[in-house]
Amino acid sequence: MMVAYALACRLLFNKYNMLSLTTLPGINKIDYVLKYSNWFTIWEPYLEWLLRHLHRRWIHQKGGDLKKMKQATIWAPGIALVTVLMLAAVLGMAHTEADPFVTNLTADQNITVGTVSVWNDANTLYVTYLTTGDWVINESHLAVEEDKADIPQTGNGNPKPGKFAYSNETATADYTYEIPQNLAAGTEVFIAAHAEVVVLNETGAVIQDETAWGEGDQFNVGRNWAMYFNYTIQ
Repeated sequence: MMVAYALACRLLFNKYNMLSLTTLPGINKIDYVLKYSNWFTIWEPYLEWLLRHLHRRWIHQKGGDLKKMKQATIWAPGIALVTVLMLAAVLGMAHTEADPFVTNLTADQNITVGTVSVWNDANTLYVTYLTTGDWVINESHLAVEEDKADIPQTGNGNPKPGKFAYSNETATADYTYEIPQNLAAGTEVFIAAHAEVVVLNETGAVIQDETAWGEGDQFNVGRNWAMYFNYTIQ
């Protein structure tokens, strides 16, 4: 919350020249980090939209007098805090590596064999497959599209993992795809995370082999249980 508060204050300072960050206790060090990170880039569009609406009546009451607006800096921290609370209530805080969006990696329709975690920064979308227990990912395929129709599918609407844009054929229990992206915050993408998972015995022989998908909605309800899920760029 403190980081988000500092972020809102920085927007007030940058966009409206209303707030002196140096006068706010505890803000300086956090703000220094914000200036050299992607947090401001990610959250600025949301904060600017909210602040524009919050300030409309206030600016009108000041008669458009920039001098009076600057003198009213006592209101800026409060407006920043209200902005953060509204933003948190509507959108939640950004997904990060430490706090990603997570869905189950499900095999054979009802066996949870791990998780698929997603987060992003200003330039990259990260998708991590992580198995649990004795399960190992033998190969994986990943599709990320703004339109579900752009995920490779058959004429009947069944996904074609072999045609997905990203793949890995190295046996592993943990693998992260790093996908370059420059989408605007708030953009929804469709993700199809496919994997072939196996259980090996002590000699390395396969004793169980299943198809797995990142849990979400089915592509072709009643005909194929393959799934996709949605993620909103932060």
